[in-house]
Amino acid sequence: MTMDILRMQRRLQDVGVPQEQAEVFVEEIARILASEVATKADLRELENKMDSKFTEIENKLIELRVEVAGETNNIYKELYSIRNAIAELRNEMADLKVAVASYQANTAKWAVGMIGAVLLGFTGMTVAVILAMVQLSG
Repeated sequence: MTMDILRMQRRLQDVGVPQEQAEVFVEEIARILASEVATKADLRELENKMDSKFTEIENKLIELRVEVAGETNNIYKELYSIRNAIAELRNEMADLKVAVASYQANTAKWAVGMIGAVLLGFTGMTVAVILAMVQLSG
């Protein structure tokens, strides 16, 4: 921002401000503006810094998106593996149920066979005892 100090001083004097006061006033205004007001160059520098920061942030967001996409892909792979493992466990459980049922049936057959053998053994002994008694009495 350029300021026409002499013009401002003349205008102040034209409205009745003494020359010495007009000079001090204009000098102080110029000093304040020089130290407190941003110039176009200051604004351009700030804009460049902000553009740089925005670009940096955008790049970090892109990196995060890629990272999140990769992690999401890993999660889906793990879920797929877990689903397959669950399906395999279900199949194994079904196979175990069939095996248990088969063992139960075989155990029942064995028990019936053993009971039959014991009964046959008793029956055979009973017949032998009866025959022996018949021979002794006869």
